[in-house]
Amino acid sequence: MKKYLFYILILYAGVIHAQNDRHENKKLPERFMVMDSIKFEALRSQILNALSLPVNEVPIWNPEFYQVLENAKGWAYNHGNEVQKSMSEFFILMYYDKSIYDDKVIELGKKLLQDSILMKTSESGLVLSALNSSYNRKGQYLKQLAILEKLIKFNKEFGESVAPQTYAYYNQMGLIYYRLEHYQLARRNFRRQAKIFLESGDLFQASSMLNNIGLTFNREEQTDSALKYYKKALRLANDMRDRPNNPAKAYHLHFQNVISANIEQIRMNQGKFDKAEQAFQKELASSKQVREFSTAAQAYEKISRYYYLRQQYDLATIYNDSCLYFEKNFYNPSNRQKALLLRAKILLKTHKNDSVLSYIEEANRLEDSLIKEEKRKNYMEATSKFNFTQSEEALKINRELLAQKDKNAQLQWIITGFSIGLLLLMGHLFFKTKRANSIINTQKTALTRGIREKEIMLDEIQHRTKNNLQMISGILEIQKQKHELSENSILQASQEYLQSMFMIHELLYEQDKGLDVLDMHAYFHRMANFLINNYPALEVEWKINTTLTLDVKTATPLGLMVCELIINSLKHAFTQGGKIDISLTKTRSNYRLIYSDNGKGFLQKNNPDSFNTGMNLIFMLAEDLSGVIVLPDSPGFCLQLDFNTA
Repeated sequence: MKKYLFYILILYAGVIHAQNDRHENKKLPERFMVMDSIKFEALRSQILNALSLPVNEVPIWNPEFYQVLENAKGWAYNHGNEVQKSMSEFFILMYYDKSIYDDKVIELGKKLLQDSILMKTSESGLVLSALNSSYNRKGQYLKQLAILEKLIKFNKEFGESVAPQTYAYYNQMGLIYYRLEHYQLARRNFRRQAKIFLESGDLFQASSMLNNIGLTFNREEQTDSALKYYKKALRLANDMRDRPNNPAKAYHLHFQNVISANIEQIRMNQGKFDKAEQAFQKELASSKQVREFSTAAQAYEKISRYYYLRQQYDLATIYNDSCLYFEKNFYNPSNRQKALLLRAKILLKTHKNDSVLSYIEEANRLEDSLIKEEKRKNYMEATSKFNFTQSEEALKINRELLAQKDKNAQLQWIITGFSIGLLLLMGHLFFKTKRANSIINTQKTALTRGIREKEIMLDEIQHRTKNNLQMISGILEIQKQKHELSENSILQASQEYLQSMFMIHELLYEQDKGLDVLDMHAYFHRMANFLINNYPALEVEWKINTTLTLDVKTATPLGLMVCELIINSLKHAFTQGGKIDISLTKTRSNYRLIYSDNGKGFLQKNNPDSFNTGMNLIFMLAEDLSGVIVLPDSPGFCLQLDFNTA
């Protein structure tokens, strides 16, 4: 009895504490073991409260908490009523949903849709919502359409208990049809959603729908209609952005840049280049500012294509490289395929034919026949369900398939007989030559191994040489743009960059760590000593703090970045002298470079549009490392780069 009262007091104290402190409502007791109906209902209440909060504010969806839910399910099936049994399954579904276990969500969600008890409760809307998200992520669009219909109906019947009346369900339908390339149906749903947003006064979301309509027309190559809707979307976005006290002004400005880039892409394809580069660069800058990196990757592809059409192939290659690097972490098959095919065209224009085939083959792999077939099946199923094909045509196809099946059966018997005879002959030859082949294969294996080792060594040498030459070309192209420098200054700066790359190979052959990794302390120390000695009039102290080694592929762009930072400090930060600190450390998930000096500081660090070519080079090198740059507020100048080597 005392033990029971003790648990009641704990539960009561927890409820009172949750009422007094809203932050505590975001947490669920990770070790709360259900032993009776009171605790089960308390757990249900707290889970529903947690579901109303963003996932990142509720750090309880973890494997340990899953054991709590399994305990609740065990109690419900042994001691609870039918409603509690259903609810225990619902708890686990929500755990799967928040943990993005899509296969488990679909399996359990389909089971709960057949649960007549659960489907009479308000929680059934959350079951439909979880299935909707999982089907979308899995690309099972027909099934998502069916769930969306039920979800919209449920939301109306239960007084918008799952989502507000203006929630973008019709936008989701439009996106499904857009992916299925059924653009008329996509437009119908986008227009319906735009009307809902306009009636509710949400101009920004309405402009997004108009932009989507423009995208559908653009896919159908109806450029006049596409431009019409892009411009409508741009006007609405401008109205929303200019409203006073707009908390999302930065993102609204970014969306305006996206629409403008869509417009200029059409104009560029029509041979009008006057505003294209500026629009694409704005889209790229704002994409990074709001951390919408998938859009940034697309912006890189647009800029690369712009320079290709303007026959500036070196710049086209640089931005194409950035696009492909971004695609490693923010994968978009369609955009990656365009970038690969564009790279093949650039190589052809620059007479580098040896590498063309590899880019074309990688692009073709993205057009996998199985993906095409799945898309076709989804499209045919969806249009069949919604009466977009005629029944007579379907019957005709079925008759043709049956006739073809009979022909295939006859042919199969002929092929089977021939195959049996062929197999018998091959078996005879196999056993006859088995002993001789064993000797030949042993010799062949040894020869192949030796040839392969030499090929790998040669490929590695060629690859490193190609990468270094390409990087040198890019640096020289950037140096050409520094109009404020004399020819001697440009040559000196270029020599400093090349020397930083030469030091890598010099250290590789001096150290005893092999030819694949580099001692970064020795590298930074040698680079700083070389660069600072080139400025004898300055009294500069410098300090290197690192014990790490990195692979050569990572060390090269990182070394060029540190080289540029040191040069900037020597040229712009100091008058008589100063201090430079360089730190490279490893955190749990990535690497961190911190560079600082105690010079004049950098006044334009919060205005990317004003960056000179040196700062732009630093940011491009950070993109090569798939890294993120932060410029903290501190005396002098400070730069922090977080990157990984995956």
